[in-house]
Amino acid sequence: ALSGSPLSLLPSPPFKFQVGRKISPDGWVLVDGQCLILKVLSEWNFEVLGRTLTRANIEALDEYMRRCKLGPWRVAPAIQAFVLASRGDVAALVEWEQRKGSAAEKLSKLQEIQRVRQGKQQRRGSKAAAPPETSEASF
Repeated sequence: ALSGSPLSLLPSPPFKFQVGRKISPDGWVLVDGQCLILKVLSEWNFEVLGRTLTRANIEALDEYMRRCKLGPWRVAPAIQAFVLASRGDVAALVEWEQRKGSAAEKLSKLQEIQRVRQGKQQRRGSKAAAPPETSEASF
């Protein structure tokens, strides 16, 4: 899974990721949106659940991050900085590298927080994994 955590332990609502009916009967799966966007930015990998992120996916993710107030991380501005950097814009290269590094740092912190939450849940005697309908989609 993206974060390895049950969706019930997320501090924000899950993100409805459009995947199409070939992958899911509903055409979408629930994922940890913050973890997804941080992985995309830090690893610069746009392949998610066996498909490449579309412009619509990117716009929806960026809007999700804004609406849920989960921080400054957005994919579209990072792509713009990358394009400018690839054309020789040194300031854009610095900006892109900072965005990527910041996302990697936040992802690491988020993963540690989720490990602690899972440990607390297990110590309380709860099941280690949430029921399938509330579990995060796996990659």
